[in-house]
Amino acid sequence: MARRNTGARLPEGTFLTDFASVERVRAALGSDAAIQAEYSRQRSIIRKRVERMAAAGETYNRLFKTFGNMEQALPTVKNLTTEQMAKLLGATSRAIAGGYQNTMRSIRESRKSTANALRKQAEAAGDTALAEALTKDPTPAQMEKIHRLMGMVERTLGKKLVDTNELLEDATRIVMTSKSKTSLLTMASQLMANQGFDEMEDLAALKDRFTARGTVRVSWSRAHGKRGK
Repeated sequence: MARRNTGARLPEGTFLTDFASVERVRAALGSDAAIQAEYSRQRSIIRKRVERMAAAGETYNRLFKTFGNMEQALPTVKNLTTEQMAKLLGATSRAIAGGYQNTMRSIRESRKSTANALRKQAEAAGDTALAEALTKDPTPAQMEKIHRLMGMVERTLGKKLVDTNELLEDATRIVMTSKSKTSLLTMASQLMANQGFDEMEDLAALKDRFTARGTVRVSWSRAHGKRGK
């Protein structure tokens, strides 16, 4: 069943499916002026949420990663055609009324829920170090490290070769129990070893691609025609 909007997130009487294509957007909103107004409204909602997340350090979540660079991700009305705005409304509508965390409250609740689940798993497995570390919820900075580590390993080994749940548990353990000065590259190497990938070529591929801070090396990005992150 199509998902109806809740509250004032989408125009009254519309569904997420009404924003799935330019044609559907035009049918639902009716005019160029209405499309421009709705794009401006949704962009404003996302901009405010992104700004609050940036101020609180909540930058690891999907919404911020998608729209954190507002100028590039969601240009202002004056820099877009009506058709371009209609296309972008598909993404903005999913962001404000879709199925993933998009507010500070939902992000914090999700982090707390994940930490509680991992703590219970650690207690059941006798992992006292992780269980004790998770008596306090991970901070935004720690969650950023956890997700960065997971991304480094997945990009090096390929997502199909790792178990996401085990990777999350191991990454959380490493971040929550490591010394603050331990580099992300060292943590990622340890994470790969914990996952059973401690072959020299795997570690070499990791070190060839990422810096100690976990960013893509300029030399690697140039060789592969991609921008470093």
